[in-house]
Amino acid sequence: KGRNDYLLNHERRHFDVAELHARFLRKAFQEFQPGTLNTINSDVEYIFNAIWASYNSIQEQYDRDTQHSLNKDMQRQWDKYIKEQLEQFAKYAK
Repeated sequence: KGRNDYLLNHERRHFDVAELHARFLRKAFQEFQPGTLNTINSDVEYIFNAIWASYNSIQEQYDRDTQHSLNKDMQRQWDKYIKEQLEQFAKYAK
């Protein structure tokens, strides 16, 4: 049971990274100042693509750093980092 809980924690952090990037997207769109009607689509696409690239990069880095949960010290560090980031961007949760 302990190992299953540990693995579940690792997988939950993947979910939390997705939630964090959803918050980044909400923040970006709340702060978005459209340039012109001609560029609004490309501006929105640029914002989305930048956050999507960050999401993929962080997910990969998380698995690399934690060795898919095998590195317990790194797992603890990532747990803390992700928790802090979610707290920092809590106002964009909804």
